[in-house]
Amino acid sequence: MFKLSKRSSQLRPSPLAVFFRRVTELRHSGKNIISLGIGEPEAETPAVIRQAGITAIEEGNTRYIPVAGSRDVREILAKKYGALPEEVFVSHGAKSVLGIALQCLLDQGDEVLIAAPYYPPFLEIVKFLSAKPVLVDTLPDGFRLTVRALREVVDGQKLNPCALVINSPNNPTSVAYDRAELELIMAFAKERGITVVSDECYSNFAPDRQFTFRQVDPSAVVINSASKTYAMTGWRIGWAVGPKELVDRMILYADNFVGCPGSVSERAVVEALSQSGIPDVTTQRAKVHSWLEKMGIEHVQAISGFYVFANFSRFMQTSQTCGSVALANHLLEEANVAVTPGVAFGEAYDEYLRLSFPLRVEDLEIALAKLEKALNQLR
Repeated sequence: MFKLSKRSSQLRPSPLAVFFRRVTELRHSGKNIISLGIGEPEAETPAVIRQAGITAIEEGNTRYIPVAGSRDVREILAKKYGALPEEVFVSHGAKSVLGIALQCLLDQGDEVLIAAPYYPPFLEIVKFLSAKPVLVDTLPDGFRLTVRALREVVDGQKLNPCALVINSPNNPTSVAYDRAELELIMAFAKERGITVVSDECYSNFAPDRQFTFRQVDPSAVVINSASKTYAMTGWRIGWAVGPKELVDRMILYADNFVGCPGSVSERAVVEALSQSGIPDVTTQRAKVHSWLEKMGIEHVQAISGFYVFANFSRFMQTSQTCGSVALANHLLEEANVAVTPGVAFGEAYDEYLRLSFPLRVEDLEIALAKLEKALNQLR
């Protein structure tokens, strides 16, 4: 018999992972499931990027590299963000980089503001570090984080937060913030001594692909990756750009607990960073918005990202479809279409479903038609 830590007992399975394990099981059983659920471009990694990985293997670039990434990669990213190479940290995907950054920023009991709805690992990482997540609901403001909402939460609860985690474009709402909004948020953060951590993994699907929170203030910690922009979800390379003092600590952490990023993947990312990224999903986005309007389903018509977060409460009136998990399961069984339960992004959003649309237009049209048929049977 062995003993497990109390800390590990706090871990909960990702609601996204649980649901999509079921999708995988159904596919293995022979069902033809169209997924509007998983946050992954259907496009293949571009051939020129794949070839860079193959060339790296053939040339023997398969050994250890510096723990924060090779110098040339850090220089390329530094130029992209207007930073110094010493302010760049490269590792195994954005989620790992975010976790390392928060490990180096947070102490037990620290309060962390999280704009909600939120990407589930934001909450779990903070809780695992014995810090205190504090959710700031953005629903009243059209899913946009405002300084007014921040003040109400911080002052109303008499908090002294040390960090704010923001995601732009947001997962699941696809809302993207403009410079004026971020300047106000940063001014509030600096006034209160709060470190801003900005997850920008969907920046390629924003109106201005080059815009980053770092352009507002270099003290912001920016997290990004190659996964969405270059259809490289399985290559697992992400990075942080932030103050050198933090990056130095992240390097020490990685030295002891993580090791270096994958050398082959890193060579592929060097090639990727010279490319423009996969095309935006403008046509798919327009089709989903049009379908939601036709169905009379309330939603925010974001012009970025590749998700839409919509209120399906009118279809949750039966015992079989009460709540987002039940409705998502119903649609999976009846329509063979996977969508994501809104409750995965916060308990307050159980009336919502997230639809992901970075897939072929033809498949998207089929999926929407199937959803429409299944939903109309619930009216």
